[in-house]
Amino acid sequence: GAIWAGAIPFQIHPNFRRQHRLAHKMVGYSFVISAFLMAFGICVIFARDLTFHNDYDGIPPPDSSELLQMKLSSFLLTTYFVCSALLAVYYAGWAKDIQRHQKWIIRHIGSGMWIAVQRIVVMICQGAGLVSGPMMMRNLFGNAATGSVFVSILLAEIAIRCLNQYGVKKIV
Repeated sequence: GAIWAGAIPFQIHPNFRRQHRLAHKMVGYSFVISAFLMAFGICVIFARDLTFHNDYDGIPPPDSSELLQMKLSSFLLTTYFVCSALLAVYYAGWAKDIQRHQKWIIRHIGSGMWIAVQRIVVMICQGAGLVSGPMMMRNLFGNAATGSVFVSILLAEIAIRCLNQYGVKKIV
């Protein structure tokens, strides 16, 4: 995750891309490979039943509909995360369509950046003393994830719309 997040500023900075084309390409490969490794990690988490629901002792387990909803939404989000990376690679490499590459990279970043937003929300709530007990913490963690996914994907689409509206061409 650190490699993935750390690559983003270099990948989207226009001067870095222009002045260091080979580095941009190599960092891009690391970026995409790390994305695939993170997606594989999600598969391992589900295969070994290591979801966050199991981290809280002394409270009742979530009901089966809550678990199904969490697994389905995680599967869909992970699929979107991987597909957006694959489409960005396709448009950069095979199709040679840099504008579409740019849009799919922004979507890919939006589909993965939610986890950082979620962690910030959780830390702020904990720091403000808004969390009392493991049940509240489990609910906060899940709800913060849902809200953060919505916000980060929405902001990615707004960024793409702004790029189209203001005529900025090659961000990525």
